[in-house]
This record gives sequence, structure tokens and C-alpha cells, in this order.
Amino acid sequence: MRFFRLSLFLVLALSACGPRPSEPNEYQQNGFYSHPQALKTPVTLLVQERNGEPFYTASAFLIEKERGIFSTAKHFVEHLGTEEFKIFCNGKVYQGLVMVTASTSDLAIVGIKDKFNPADLPEPSILAESSPGAGALVRVQGIHPHPPHLQIDKILVEIMRGYYGMSWKKNEFVFDDLEAKVSNPDKEVKNKDIEGTPEGFGLISNTYIEIITAEDHRWSFGGLSGGPVVDGNNEVVGIVAHGEEGGDVLIGLVIVYQPWKVLRIVPIEELHKLIRD
Repeated sequence: MRFFRLSLFLVLALSACGPRPSEPNEYQQNGFYSHPQALKTPVTLLVQERNGEPFYTASAFLIEKERGIFSTAKHFVEHLGTEEFKIFCNGKVYQGLVMVTASTSDLAIVGIKDKFNPADLPEPSILAESSPGAGALVRVQGIHPHPPHLQIDKILVEIMRGYYGMSWKKNEFVFDDLEAKVSNPDKEVKNKDIEGTPEGFGLISNTYIEIITAEDHRWSFGGLSGGPVVDGNNEVVGIVAHGEEGGDVLIGLVIVYQPWKVLRIVPIEELHKLIRD
């Protein structure tokens, strides 16, 4: 079984050739990205940069407005190597700070490093008390890159074209809100099978909630890690951890297409534990 990589879009989304802006553009100078305030949601994008471009990304969601605190995936934080990353939230861009990581589950809490105005942030996500059972209907939310043919009917978050000024790039970030159903509320997975897992963390098995999207996503789930999974009341019941790769897969001597539909999420109870601790 193979799992998706948050950095997959390095090869697919950022491989086009073209000139890079040598000076900060208007968005970068003023600390916002294209269409400020256009997408009012607690769902957020985290970006680690390399040479002034997105290199590694994850989704996150706001859990405390006054202090600017977000929940995300631990494997994004562990991958950083440094504490430097950006938070793209509600039209503005902030420097991020790692606050705490869970000891066993794939969860981390990050915050805004510098001074900020809480009024610029959206209302935080509401956390459910418990995770969903088998058959429950949920929605998977996050911000990650899509190629042009999969941007149709999606909400564009024009960070590549706006903040990074890369109008020649074909891929752009979009806000995903995918319908899904819980197929297995008690899926045990070895952490070592998750891309980017640190050695110590990899020795542990965790119980995830497995969900299946209603439609074939037709593209890597990379970048959805850390995003919220919400129920019919729009309350967070889990956090995206990893998923199965789709696309053309060689099975034996035959190439078979497998849809991008299976995701595994951390139960909301684990986030409650991390917040309490």
C-alpha cells in the first residue's frame, strides 16, 4: 500500500519553466495574497518555502482566534527541519510557529509567530465531542494544488498567481470540500507506512478512521494532511492524516487505474487530548 506525499506537487505543479520575480511583489510587501478576505473559512494553508517558492505544504484549521492557534498534521511539522513556514489564512499571510506535537498521533498545534489582529481571522472551527461511526457522512476540507482541468467548479485560492506571482505556472491552490462516508472507524495502521514519518514515531501503530470519498478525486490528496473532516453540523470530527495513492498502478504485469478515494483521519478525541495536555 502506498501513501500520498504532501510534496508531490514539487514534480507536477512546480516543474514548469519560467522567470521568477526578483523583487517582492505587492502581495508579499503587504502580507496578503490574491483576493483578500474572499475565502472566509477557518481552513488554512501552511507552506514551507525553498528559494522563494512553495516546497512542502499542508492544510490546517483555526482552533483559537485570540491567540491565532491552528491544528495540523504532525508529519508536516516533523518534515520542516526548521521552524520557518507561512500561514495563509483569510487573505493574509503570517509567519508560523510550532507550538506542540502529539507524542503518538499524527497531530500538531501551530500558531502565528508575530503580532496580529484577531479581527483579521475567521471564526474558529467547532470541535465535536466524539468521532463518527461506520456509515456516517462527512466532508473533507483543505487547500492544495490542482492542475487546470481539475480546477473547474472549484474555489480557487490564487496563491501561486497572486502571492508568488507565478502566472506561468499551470497548477493553482483550490479549496476542497469533498463528500465522504466512514467505511471503517477502527483502521489500524503502522506509522512507518506513512511518508515522512520519523523513525521513533514509525514504530507505533495508530487507529485511524478510514473514509471513502463519494467521487474519484482524480488527483493526489497531497496537501490535504492536517485539514479538518466535518460532520453535518459542520463540527470537526477528525483530522486528515494520509491516504491511498490512486492513478495508474502496476499490479503484476498489468497497469490498473485506481481512483483517489481512500483517506484516513485522526479521531477528534486525539486532538482533545493534545489540547488538554
